[in-house]
Amino acid sequence: MSLKSIKQIPQSVKDCVYGHNRQIKTTNMMNIPSLIQTLCLLYFYEQDFIDKAHDLFKISEDKMTATKTDTGDFYRGSWCHTIFLNDWYNSMSNKIIQWKFHIGASEYCVMAFVLITKDNGCDYNYQNHTSNENVVSTDVNEYNYAHLSSGYLKENGVGIDYIMDAMDDDYGSSQINKRSFTSDNNILYTLDLKQGKWKCKIDNNEEFLISTVMKADNINYKLTASMLYQSTSVTLTDFSWAFAK
Repeated sequence: MSLKSIKQIPQSVKDCVYGHNRQIKTTNMMNIPSLIQTLCLLYFYEQDFIDKAHDLFKISEDKMTATKTDTGDFYRGSWCHTIFLNDWYNSMSNKIIQWKFHIGASEYCVMAFVLITKDNGCDYNYQNHTSNENVVSTDVNEYNYAHLSSGYLKENGVGIDYIMDAMDDDYGSSQINKRSFTSDNNILYTLDLKQGKWKCKIDNNEEFLISTVMKADNINYKLTASMLYQSTSVTLTDFSWAFAK
């Protein structure tokens, strides 16, 4: 990690780590060298990155970019292939996590960003490929929330805003278009675990709420992305987290 990356660590995180170190220093009457304090800070503040992906993706050496290299057959090339970021975040942690992504240039951009609570390794909406129907789970540990490139929002594989959209004169198309994204867009996701809200801002447009999220001691969240077509790519360009005030 570079000096620039260390400077980007939120002050609230630095205060927490350095305050803990000062307490150790006072209690044990010992001096902690600056380099050791920096190592403690780096250990505590882990940078999120693309941790793994299915075999139809290529991950860059720095683990910040994933590109779909092959469409595959219908099932292997559809939503069954997802990239997973590294970290889980406990829903009761009161952290505010932000990820900024750049969507790479491609002929077709059909994808979804999804908050998962269980690493099921496959489809973001638990699609049953035998019956070709969406399976809605009632398990508290399998709740997930999705933001599709089309602008639709889903909770556990089911649309969460169709009723609201239907109230629009144009069947919600104006609202949906504001939430849609495509190639060359920059997307900022904010997961506010104090308020229990997942929000999004696309380029310089107004931020909008994707969904409120469940909170419980046994619920942890991880961000993932599903891509449909070959050559679609996404890059994690910025990341930060801090404790909510």
